[in-house]
Amino acid sequence: PAIYYIKNLFGKEIYALKNGQYVFNTQMDDMGKDKNLNNVDITNEIVSEDEIKKDIEIGKTNLTVSDINDKEYIIGNNVSKIDVKNSTKYQFDFNEMLNEKLNIFKNNKMPTILIIHTHGSETYTGVEHTDYFRNENTALNMIRVGEELANILKNSGYDVIHDIRLYDYPTYSGSYTRALSSIQEYINKNKNVQIVLDIHRDAIASDENFAPSAQINGQTVSQISIISGTNEGGLSHPNWEENLKFALQLYNTAYEIYPDIFRPLTITKSRYNQHASNGSLILEVGAT
Repeated sequence: PAIYYIKNLFGKEIYALKNGQYVFNTQMDDMGKDKNLNNVDITNEIVSEDEIKKDIEIGKTNLTVSDINDKEYIIGNNVSKIDVKNSTKYQFDFNEMLNEKLNIFKNNKMPTILIIHTHGSETYTGVEHTDYFRNENTALNMIRVGEELANILKNSGYDVIHDIRLYDYPTYSGSYTRALSSIQEYINKNKNVQIVLDIHRDAIASDENFAPSAQINGQTVSQISIISGTNEGGLSHPNWEENLKFALQLYNTAYEIYPDIFRPLTITKSRYNQHASNGSLILEVGAT
């Protein structure tokens, strides 16, 4: 197959095959041949990234942990374009945090991703719901959103655990306590669980017309909010800055692909169970 030259998502030059695989230029030998794909000749044909993305499935990559920990692979710094809503008294050097290594790798392995839903019964306008926009049907609430995310991540080669239990039904009170018990159980059973994504939707229910969205590839899509907690609320959260680094680098990476996909990154006083790992975040997908 023909190989095209484009810039990769990690700020380096790569050769991208149309079969959906990325081949980094560090894997090319001095003769311009690919080491791993039967020595296919590289063409000089250059196309736009928009055109190549039509043929290449985003997310297919042979990037290794050592690559990620190599500063050569750090994505172009978009700190000036990252919108942050800081609800704490803390001050940050976002440039420095974007360039630090993430502490979510154990034994040089890619981390297992746990997707959980503290408020799994949350749902949206247009779905039959209670006065608080909730529905216990997992095909119509945040469990469905989490399942879509889990499938995408699995298809991209990640080890994913999706917890489909409802922690806010039938009783909303105590949701975070019940969810934390499960998170800790998963981590105790699998030490490789380093990323915990708690998937919600925005709780703003007073205005059904509030619909944070973006235009991506000609489609209207829900924007996502990242919530990163701290210890300012008084609960123990000694490594909260590790979670914030993860949040910033996730935002920074996504900006390279879909600049409008995220709403401002929110830094809060509360910890939201994020003390359980160094890669814990809340992702709010859309609003009521």
